[in-house]
Amino acid sequence: MAAEPGEMQTDVVGLLDAAPDGMLVVDADGVVVWANRAAHEVFSPRGGPLAGRSLGRPILTGVPQRIEVIDSYGQFRAAEMIANEVAMGDGLAFVVSLRDLTRHDEQHQQLKRRLDEQDEILAVVYDDANHNATALLLIIDELLAGWDHMTDRERQGMVRLLSVRLEQLSDLLTSWTGGLLRDRASLVTEEFDAVDLFDVVTEGLASWPGRGSEVEVVIEPGQMVHAVSSHVWSVLRELLDNAFAHGRPPVVLAAHSRGDATVIEVIDHGEGIGEEIKQRLQIGFAQRGETGERAVQGNGLWMARALVKAYGGSLHHQNVLGGGTRFVCSFPSRAVRPPQD
Repeated sequence: MAAEPGEMQTDVVGLLDAAPDGMLVVDADGVVVWANRAAHEVFSPRGGPLAGRSLGRPILTGVPQRIEVIDSYGQFRAAEMIANEVAMGDGLAFVVSLRDLTRHDEQHQQLKRRLDEQDEILAVVYDDANHNATALLLIIDELLAGWDHMTDRERQGMVRLLSVRLEQLSDLLTSWTGGLLRDRASLVTEEFDAVDLFDVVTEGLASWPGRGSEVEVVIEPGQMVHAVSSHVWSVLRELLDNAFAHGRPPVVLAAHSRGDATVIEVIDHGEGIGEEIKQRLQIGFAQRGETGERAVQGNGLWMARALVKAYGGSLHHQNVLGGGTRFVCSFPSRAVRPPQD
């Protein structure tokens, strides 16, 4: 048996009242005619009636607007509001939808604080690693320059000092990367949302002066990466820097899905990868400058590889037939809970 019109109307009102987003009907004077439960949560969480309250006539219609209100507990709440004009009787009314952004804003601020803390830790680790690497290189230079003039005891002493510095550097890097892996539960679980890789790349290239316009991007919108956007861009920026420094344009940045991972490729058209670049993926790389002094550089690729591995991904390279280099890295495309020990 078909439902009567009155029964159907009651069912529809019941469905709207149970909707997760807030909905209100406001008359031409800005007075609330009807509001569902979610709207009461935004404006009046202690259960006070909204009907009959004056909220003001919406100024813009059909356009999302961010609003802040004070609820009945005296707390600030943020919401996204969209108002649409409709006919009601002989006059006009407005149907208003509300999406509570308060929890979203709190999560965003919490994530920002955590990222700021991670950046501070990373800066300290990077400075300490550079200090230890520089000390190692100075010891090696002293050994090479004076080897023939040293006694066996002096050589043994220098080698022991070299061993101590290597152990310090190893402990530092092992502690840092181990901490990242132990903290992987906070990096790759549901505590933050996946990001659209196309948006990350577009925003990153726009903020990268000089070469951004020379990168050919082959990424479909909607290609997701479950990682912090600043981490993803720091890895891609290092690979792009390397492509322009050691290769030749055109430089292509492409991505595709493979299982639960998003695979990203950075391809240049230079002479191909040399042994020194391979070394830089494994350890910090140093070279002798024009003055004959060693200068520590090239830690970026190693750090990029460590960061990708902390997310459970990988970073490797291969020469391209006909000339050029392809760097391939992968990030998870969805939240993955690490196995419990």
